Amino acid sequence: MVRGGGDLTEDRTLEELVGEAFRELEVSRRRAQMIIANARLEAADICAEARQEAEAITETARLEAAAEAMAHAREVQEAVRNDARVEGLAMAAKESREALALVAHLKKDLELAYTAHLRSAEREILEVVLAIAERVTHLQQQEFRGILGAAVQGVLEERAEAMDIAILVNETDYDCLSILATQDKELANRITSVSTSSAVRPGSCKFRSTDFNLDLCLNRRFEQVRDHLRAQWNLNAPTQGI
Repeated sequence: MVRGGGDLTEDRTLEELVGEAFRELEVSRRRAQMIIANARLEAADICAEARQEAEAITETARLEAAAEAMAHAREVQEAVRNDARVEGLAMAAKESREALALVAHLKKDLELAYTAHLRSAEREILEVVLAIAERVTHLQQQEFRGILGAAVQGVLEERAEAMDIAILVNETDYDCLSILATQDKELANRITSVSTSSAVRPGSCKFRSTDFNLDLCLNRRFEQVRDHLRAQWNLNAPTQGI
């Protein structure tokens, strides 16, 4: 050990702090889920309106095409009486095809616009949710500093066979681990050193040994998930100030 420390907080107090921290994290997660659900409902309403408008436009175009076809049919009948039957039929058929092609093109444009709008809404929702989650994670990381000792003890208990463990923490968290080592001699015998580094965020900790290497950092795990989602959706960096 590099340094020594004082007394640990009672186990019951640590358990209460852990429980409170995770309850607050659950509340934040549920709020984020509500935001996503509401945004999806709004997007669904917009899409439904767009679909109804597209159907109305298509129906109007169909009726107009039908009316045009009927008008051309009457013209063809008149042309037959004037010995122009063949020419009138050809003209009606051509204009009917053009009208149907116009309707098909309009329907395709509306479908593309609908798809683009839905995709844009999903991207915006995901960007906002990621920004909120990053802020919540940062706040939770600050609160976890007070229970770092319990987290370290849990990791060491899970890896009971690991020996010669070196631990790297932030300067502000050194006393917490020193107290833990003083209170638990068995754990202290397995820890070869506790060092500090400003590169380690407060409330975080790095384990290095011949048996395992582990970074106990909530922010880092969130950043890995966040970067994966940004790459998958081709998102920009989160908006500053959220």
